[in-house]
Amino acid sequence: AVKVLDFGVCRLNENQKARLTLTGTIVGTPTYMAPEQCKNARDVDPRTDVYALGCIGFEMATGQPPFIEKGVGAMMRAHMVSPPPLHLLDEVVSPPLRSVIARMLAKAPEVRPPSMIALDHALAAAAAERDEARSFVAASVTAPMQAVVSDTLVDEPHEPDR
Repeated sequence: AVKVLDFGVCRLNENQKARLTLTGTIVGTPTYMAPEQCKNARDVDPRTDVYALGCIGFEMATGQPPFIEKGVGAMMRAHMVSPPPLHLLDEVVSPPLRSVIARMLAKAPEVRPPSMIALDHALAAAAAERDEARSFVAASVTAPMQAVVSDTLVDEPHEPDR
């Protein structure tokens, strides 16, 4: 079961007068902010969350977030213009999962899965593709392993006769 432990950015329903955020302030955790969120906190939609989850997935796979910058401005600029170091995923995740994470971290929101439901379908397809590839490799192994038997005895060194 998954539990949400942090609602980093929340706001009340637009009908209510009280707001939890202030105009002109940074809204979000810079390490996980989507490019459009870095530009304007009002330009967010479900694809913004897909980007943040892509950052988390990248970090889970590699042990580091996609961007490691000193300072909030540099971090936000990296999210907006720097390509994520996807090569770090090459040895740690399957190619299908790498492809999904790459789409999640796309700078343009329209390239990302449009919702968490669409992301769930993409992840399920990546898992199925990975499993199919593993089955193919397992079926391709046709030669049984052969045991090497040695019947050569090595004499222990002995002392010369005295």
